[in-house]
Amino acid sequence: MPRKHPEQDLQRVCADWLQILENQGKLAFFHPPNGGWRSKVEAAIFTSLGVKPGVSDLCILMPGGRVGFIELKARAETPTDKQLDFMEKCQLLGIPTAVCWKFEQVEDVVRGWLES
Repeated sequence: MPRKHPEQDLQRVCADWLQILENQGKLAFFHPPNGGWRSKVEAAIFTSLGVKPGVSDLCILMPGGRVGFIELKARAETPTDKQLDFMEKCQLLGIPTAVCWKFEQVEDVVRGWLES
């Protein structure tokens, strides 16, 4: 039986691992809570406060003021146009981004960023 929320399951595993690295002082991270259902009024308020569609699922803060963004996808999903636009803006600013479908990919990406 397929899981009902495979992307959330993936994000929880990643957040648990990232929290271990954060506790070790190697990085800090957060998830911008952009998704989910909102009423029209609440959505308008959030937009006026700077919430942007397409922001990646995980923001990784690294030593030296470096930052990276990871978009998580379940199964064969692909990033939306707004997610691709956000990643392109980041790349134009020299901010690394990645799309990951599995925990092992997130682990490889983050370890690579930390080693560079």
